[in-house]
Amino acid sequence: MAGFTGTPRQSYASGGRMIAALAGNDPTYQDMVLPEIAYVQGVETPILSVLSDRVVHQTRFEQIMGQIDDIADSGAPFNTADNTVLGGDVETRDWTALTNMATNVPDNRVRSSNFTHIRSRPISVTRTQRLTAEYGVADEYDHQIWEQGYALGLDWEHILLWSLDDAGTGAAHGAGGPGDSRSTRGLVGWAHATGRTVGNVTIAGDVIPDFYSSTYLRHTGTDIDQRTFRESVLQPSWERGFEWGNAFTFVGTRVKNVLSEFSHIYSGSGATQSASPLNYRNIPASAYQVIDNLDVLEGDWGVMYVTKHRNMRITTPYPNFDASGFAITPATTLIAFEPRYVHKAVLEAPSITHLPPLFRGAAAWLSSEMGLYLRNPRAVTLAYDIAS
Repeated sequence: MAGFTGTPRQSYASGGRMIAALAGNDPTYQDMVLPEIAYVQGVETPILSVLSDRVVHQTRFEQIMGQIDDIADSGAPFNTADNTVLGGDVETRDWTALTNMATNVPDNRVRSSNFTHIRSRPISVTRTQRLTAEYGVADEYDHQIWEQGYALGLDWEHILLWSLDDAGTGAAHGAGGPGDSRSTRGLVGWAHATGRTVGNVTIAGDVIPDFYSSTYLRHTGTDIDQRTFRESVLQPSWERGFEWGNAFTFVGTRVKNVLSEFSHIYSGSGATQSASPLNYRNIPASAYQVIDNLDVLEGDWGVMYVTKHRNMRITTPYPNFDASGFAITPATTLIAFEPRYVHKAVLEAPSITHLPPLFRGAAAWLSSEMGLYLRNPRAVTLAYDIAS
C-alpha cells in the first residue's frame, strides 16, 4: 500500500511518534506518571517511641540515685566481728558503739543532672512552589512539614543515643553571638563516661560516684565469642542489678551478624568465631527455607531480646568520643537499657511555628526541646568494637 506522499499537516500527524521529527509536527501525547512519591528509607525511631515523657520546666534537670548498703558490693568477706556490736553494744545502749556504727553508713543518695537540647527543622517555600503542580504533592508547604517532621524524629533518635552534654555558653546576642547551644547526654554517652572510668566521673557538673557506673566493654575490634560476651557483658551487668528480661537491646548491623552465629555449633576450638561451624546442612526440596538468626538469647544471666537499629548501621567511627581518645563505630556497638529508668525530659514537645509571610514566601520551624533522664547509669550496658 502506498504511503502518504503529500505535504504533512498538523491535523494528520498531531502527536504521532513516527513523524514527529517532520516540520510542524510536535508530539502532544501525555506522560504517564504515578501520582505517589516512593520513600524507601527506614524511618523507625524505637528509642524515641518507647521512652515515657517527664515534663520539665528548667533547662537543667536532675534525678536522685540511691544506694542500699550491701556488704557484697565491696567484694570483701563479711567481718564476723561486727556481730558483737550488733548483739551486745546495741542492746546495752552503748552510745559510743551506736556513733561508730553511724559513721559507717554510706552517703547513699546522689544527685545527678542533664541538660535539655534544642532541635529544629526549617520549612521554606515560595508562592510559586506552592502554585506549581507537582506529582504526589498537593501543597509544597504542607509536604515539607510532613517530610521534616519525620526528619526531626530521626534527629532525636540520634541525639538520645549519641549526644554529649554541654551547658552552653549562653552569651547574649550582640556580645559575641548567641553562644554554644546546650546539649543533652545520650545513652551511649552516659554508659561510656561512667563505665570506662575507674572512680568518680563528672557529668553536667555533678560528681557521679563509681558505684553508679554502667556496664562497659571495649573489645578488640574483632568478633566477640560467646564466653567473652557472657563474662564481660551479661554477667557483670547482672551483678550491678541489670535485668536483661526487662531491657531493650539495640545492636549495630555487624553485631547482629556476630550474635546470630552464637546459634551455630563449632568444631575444633569450641564455640568461637575462628572455629569451623558444623551446622552446614542440606535443605529438603520441600522446605526451601533456612532460619539462621538469633533474636532472643536466654542464658544464666537472663533473657536478652536483640533488636537491630538502623541508626547503628553507620560504619564511620566517632573519633575521640567524649574526649576519651577512643573511637566508637555504631555498626560494631551494642547498647541495652531498662526503660523504667530512662525517660524523655520534655521542656517543649515537637511543635510548629508558622512565621509571618516574607514577600512571596512561606516559612515555619518545627522545633522541640528535650533531654534524657537517666535515673541510674547501672540501668545501661554498653559494649563496642565487638565485631570486625
